[in-house]
Amino acid sequence: MEMSSVLGRKKEMTRAFSTKNVTWDIEGNKYEIQNVPFKSLNADGEEFINIDVAIKLEMIKELMVNNRIPNTVDFSLVADLELPI
Repeated sequence: MEMSSVLGRKKEMTRAFSTKNVTWDIEGNKYEIQNVPFKSLNADGEEFINIDVAIKLEMIKELMVNNRIPNTVDFSLVADLELPI
């Protein structure tokens, strides 16, 4: 298989990062993180979130659930928060 063919297929399968809102409903409380980056693949319309983003989502969700930050936040504003341990 030619290299240009392989690169062409890879390019067809990937798209640029997009953003979406991620929400949870926990014990009757709504939590939302807006503008979360994700990547869509043409294969079966699946969406993928980078592992670093997924870890940040979990940390941000825990801060929201524990009333340390508001229930609705923009990912780009809180993704680089540094917290003392």
